[in-house]
Amino acid sequence: MVDLMDPTSLAARLQQYLVESLGVAAPLLGAQWASSNPAYHGVDATGDSTPPMSLTFSSAWNAPFTGMLSYSASGTDAQFTLDGLVITGSVAVLSQHPHAHLRLRDIFARRFGNDGSGHSVRPVPMTAVIRMSSPPSPLPAAVSLVNAGESLPAGTVTFHDANGLLIDPLFVASAWTDILDNFEVLGPNGFVKSQLNKTAGYVDSIAALDSSNTRYIHIVNPHGGSWTDPGSGHGLTVTTSGTPTRVSGYLPAAFPDSATLGAEDTSSTQPLRWGPATFGKLGKTPFSVPALLAGASLTRDFLRVIAVDLDHFLLGNRTTQDVDGVLYADAGTASEPAPLVREGSTVRFCTDGVAVLGEAHTLLSHAPTGGTSFLGYLVSPAISDSFSIPSDTSANSRWGKASATEITPSSVAPQAWDPAGAKLIRPGQTTTDGKPSITAAWNSASGTDIVVTFAAGAVPAGAFLRIYNRIFYTGPSLDQSATLFRGDGGSIVAGAASQPVQVLLKDPLNLAKSGQIGGATLHFDLHVVPNAGSPPRERIFGGYSVPVGAFGATSFTPPTATNNFSIVPVNRRGICTAAMLGLHPSSDFSPSVVVADSVAAQLVELIRQLLQFNTQANAPREALRIPTMARTESIAAIGTSSGNAGQWETVLSGGFLMPESHVEKYRQGNPGGVAGPETSVSGIFAGDQLGYDLALAANRRANDLLNRLEDYDNAIFNAPPAPASPSTISGAVLQTVSAYVETPEFGLLPESDLAGLPATVADLKSYIQNKINLPSSVSMPDLFNGNPANGDRIVAEIKREFYAARYGRRDWQWSLEFAISHARDLIYMETQCLTQNDDNEAYSFDLVDTLVHQLKSQPSLRFILVCNKKLSFDPTYNAWAQYFYGKRSDAWKQIAAAAPGRVVAVHPIGFPGRPLNIRTTVAIVDDVWCSVGTGVPRKRGFGFDGAIDVALHDAQIVDGRGSAIQQFRRTLMANILGTQAPPSGGSPNADWVRLLQPRSAFAAFSELVQQGGRGLVEPQIWPGPDSSLIQAQSAELADPDGRNLLNLLPDLLTALTLGPLEGPPS
Repeated sequence: MVDLMDPTSLAARLQQYLVESLGVAAPLLGAQWASSNPAYHGVDATGDSTPPMSLTFSSAWNAPFTGMLSYSASGTDAQFTLDGLVITGSVAVLSQHPHAHLRLRDIFARRFGNDGSGHSVRPVPMTAVIRMSSPPSPLPAAVSLVNAGESLPAGTVTFHDANGLLIDPLFVASAWTDILDNFEVLGPNGFVKSQLNKTAGYVDSIAALDSSNTRYIHIVNPHGGSWTDPGSGHGLTVTTSGTPTRVSGYLPAAFPDSATLGAEDTSSTQPLRWGPATFGKLGKTPFSVPALLAGASLTRDFLRVIAVDLDHFLLGNRTTQDVDGVLYADAGTASEPAPLVREGSTVRFCTDGVAVLGEAHTLLSHAPTGGTSFLGYLVSPAISDSFSIPSDTSANSRWGKASATEITPSSVAPQAWDPAGAKLIRPGQTTTDGKPSITAAWNSASGTDIVVTFAAGAVPAGAFLRIYNRIFYTGPSLDQSATLFRGDGGSIVAGAASQPVQVLLKDPLNLAKSGQIGGATLHFDLHVVPNAGSPPRERIFGGYSVPVGAFGATSFTPPTATNNFSIVPVNRRGICTAAMLGLHPSSDFSPSVVVADSVAAQLVELIRQLLQFNTQANAPREALRIPTMARTESIAAIGTSSGNAGQWETVLSGGFLMPESHVEKYRQGNPGGVAGPETSVSGIFAGDQLGYDLALAANRRANDLLNRLEDYDNAIFNAPPAPASPSTISGAVLQTVSAYVETPEFGLLPESDLAGLPATVADLKSYIQNKINLPSSVSMPDLFNGNPANGDRIVAEIKREFYAARYGRRDWQWSLEFAISHARDLIYMETQCLTQNDDNEAYSFDLVDTLVHQLKSQPSLRFILVCNKKLSFDPTYNAWAQYFYGKRSDAWKQIAAAAPGRVVAVHPIGFPGRPLNIRTTVAIVDDVWCSVGTGVPRKRGFGFDGAIDVALHDAQIVDGRGSAIQQFRRTLMANILGTQAPPSGGSPNADWVRLLQPRSAFAAFSELVQQGGRGLVEPQIWPGPDSSLIQAQSAELADPDGRNLLNLLPDLLTALTLGPLEGPPS
């Protein structure tokens, strides 16, 4: 029988049961945990059975809160001991419902101190782990609800927060005492606060079990792992009554009322930062006890602080000694100038191409006019001034309110589908006069482009049309490779409904070499995205077969477009015409080195010859590189004078500065954008000091050394001061490049001379002329004419160039290694490829081995890899790609075997039937460290190919995570899962909610894989074409290391004679 209640009786019932009406989501607390006091094991306790800061109940005890109880014979991977290890053995875990925890967290914030935004600054318990003294046999498999005060199995108990970190149980009991004394309704049935009279087993009695200290402070690293003391003079101290005491271990330290936590080194350059591990901001201000709110009291207190050494955290271990469990670097790395860590610079994350190009347009628009001085740089593998880019990153520059100029012949008021005319869009339809509603014709008398025309009324006004020409490849069998593909096709935004709509397709039948053929038929699919309707009804139509008619009297010419890249002159641009990237010169490169010269001198000759071969008149500077090497960074930078210093704005991305990067909503055919490949383009905007460092990187790519130094002598390159209104972001610009590439002649300097380079420009010029023994075929470039006004930074740049020429740069690998080696929760990576580095040199880094080790040693760790299905190699380099397909499969097998069920790899899909091409590499570790740039995690990506990455840390901590980094990861994941943040004031969908926390985000990806990818991803690593079809290139040529070029050179010269590796497309 159903008991129906009117509003009055319902209100009365709610009043009667109060918070119990919330059920398991209510933060109900137990007041009596046992009939007698448990044994307390203090901070100095040892042993698995009596771990530090735990309680032992010798018999069954009572649940401290309402939650769900589960059992495990193999411990738990979500809760940790004080030394950062997972809990092993037979355990029972009582977990609060997430909504109950949020409510309890709010109570903590209102009683025990908050960050000013309503968030608790003290850790809030969410789970209790019981190491059972006598586990039931068999262990219950089902999860059960346990109410506060109900029986739990005997054993040793530890309490943990939402991130699994341990909390002092006496603090929990003390907090319960305060809450229950003030909110009696949160106790179990029959509880009255008068029961809190120090009776054994009650929370107020348990809270007083240890009177030796009233408060402890627990210090962890940003990942939640144990704090490692960096050594005397460089660590943290707790200062009480003017007396500092070093924090030398991972155990919590006593922290009296008057105590402060700060750095042992008080200099302005010391790298340590610290702050609340719950909510708050890390900084250099001494940390003191957060005040309780009025009326609150704690007999036992517990605080947790994150501490980070920014130099090691962002730059990695660049020393010749192991640091915090991370292996040492080589002597060359230890001696070269390290990147600078910048704090407080303005940083904005870009999660698609519209954001990247919108930021670029905005910063370029800041170039002053009227004769005011500025410096600007554009760097990318390829740059075009002839396409439209968004004017900013707002909704006004996105589909719905904007579209690319070159596909928008006219601007009209958008309309929804007209049922009367919509049938004309379907295949095989005719107009009222009996003519086909869709026709195709050659767009010129002899060319191979085709224009498709849709009859008036077939398409809604203002709608986006995307045609995908069908491409058929013959292959060995369907199980080896798909044979039918959707090509890039063409796109247009429809004009008025009363006019026909035309779409131009560039050589859709692949007839450029043979020319037009008679009787051709165009097979295509069609995607239409209206810009009106509630909601707009996009439609996909397939199976069109349209005869290609003869050229008419007039060609269809889409509108042309330009952008503000033209602000930057050609002589401050850098490109990379590398056939490997599909960017081909017009002829074949045939080197001619002098055999009598040393191998090193031959290498310098080869680099210079390739540069001269690729250099074109009135074109951007070509990248200095070795044949088969790529340089992939894209940077836009503008610098202006601001007082006595420069003010720089920059954008870094992996997306080329080309139309392919004008991408959003790639699964909808990129509405509003020019037809092209589905490309994932992310990046960052950086200003202030970090922007200055990126501008230096752009200057190095856009200029040879002489012109670079002349620019560098400009006052605009006076280093900007720390921001007056700093952000919470810290970052470092990291370069990867092969040895000998940056001013290759400098690589001929004896290694032993690097440490003794002169200290003035004049002395350096003389030293170089007299010390470097150049072959006759190479001349030393000029350094600097006259006396520079900024000699110190000129000298520093020249010295840096010497080290880069001798050793290359491997900045990204050291930063990535340090982050991965500390990972505990989730590693999320978007990249083109991931393979193993088999070298065992001090300068090398094997990401696969590091991942495998970390996954095995940290059972809590999860890993998500999102990578291209097909590698971004030009067909000339199919043998190179084949090598990496095999290596990628081998690497993933090792990773998957190391952590079954805890790793996921997917190939993202763009528009249905088309792969997504990832241009930017993003690595995010535990939502506290991330890198954004163009490095690719394979041997050649760590030390051969050229790349720029930026490592970042956010000091704004939200529930133990870096706020901005967490949201960046969440949005990138949402792009892959096909979801998005809710509109302002709207309700989020389930996937968006799950993506907030690392573990639930991993579960969302894992379920996607289990469901076959749902058309969003391919759920397993593709092994590549059958090895019988394409022979893989040798490891020496396909995956070289930039420190081993002298051994590589003979094989490379031979390969260049056998095929057009640096020439036009085959």
